Amino acid sequence: MKLILENNIRSNKYKYCVMWAGNGTLENPKYCLANFSNKKHATKILNFLVWYQKNFGDFATINDCAARLANACSQSKINYISI
Repeated sequence: MKLILENNIRSNKYKYCVMWAGNGTLENPKYCLANFSNKKHATKILNFLVWYQKNFGDFATINDCAARLANACSQSKINYISI
């Protein structure tokens, strides 16, 4: 499982999306975990998730990854919109 940062073209305010990058199949689709208005914040959260994955192994599910993202944002006082 790979995590990436993409531009969100659907919103003028929340321009950056942290993505769960699947392979495009029904079993492993590409999915936006959260949108951020600040690229620095989006990158900080993405880097944390990548660090977590590297040190503790792949996330069990997309929900596990989303929960880690929400917790990291809460602790860092970073605003985001969950999809």
